[in-house]
Amino acid sequence: MRTSLAEVARHAGEQIEVRGWVHRVRELGKISFLLLRDRSGTAQCVVDGRAEATPDSVVIARGMVATNDKAPGGYEV
Repeated sequence: MRTSLAEVARHAGEQIEVRGWVHRVRELGKISFLLLRDRSGTAQCVVDGRAEATPDSVVIARGMVATNDKAPGGYEV
């Protein structure tokens, strides 16, 4: 079931699925960070390796919600 990006913080420690447009891609060595956006807000997703997405790509991400003080909103998938 899809979780809106504004609700990511409510699901800390849970497995969720988010869908949205890629707003920004940052690659740092062996990890990529995707900033996703949907109509409700934004959230950061972490990808092992190089991300195949470009800005404005539509993606579905599934993963565990973790707290991270450096992530926008304080949480990441």
